[in-house]
Amino acid sequence: MLAMDNLNSHKLSALCKAFSADQASLLADCFEVHQTPKHGRWLNMAEIEIADWQARRNAAATPVDWRFGTEDARVKMKSLYPTIPC
Repeated sequence: MLAMDNLNSHKLSALCKAFSADQASLLADCFEVHQTPKHGRWLNMAEIEIADWQARRNAAATPVDWRFGTEDARVKMKSLYPTIPC
């Protein structure tokens, strides 16, 4: 799936600038294109959804029970920590 806003520069035909016509056609067939609404920017709509989720989450005031502390991380993720020679 490919979500595209309605700018005139956002078209699948732009693939022809980067690929041959045959390759661009094959790639274009792989995408399921969904246009965002013409009268609302998709970013604004996403921010509204996030703000709504955040307001509901904050209203619930559910505490977080952290169970994975620093010492656990040092043991479990030892291979990711750098080794500093003395």
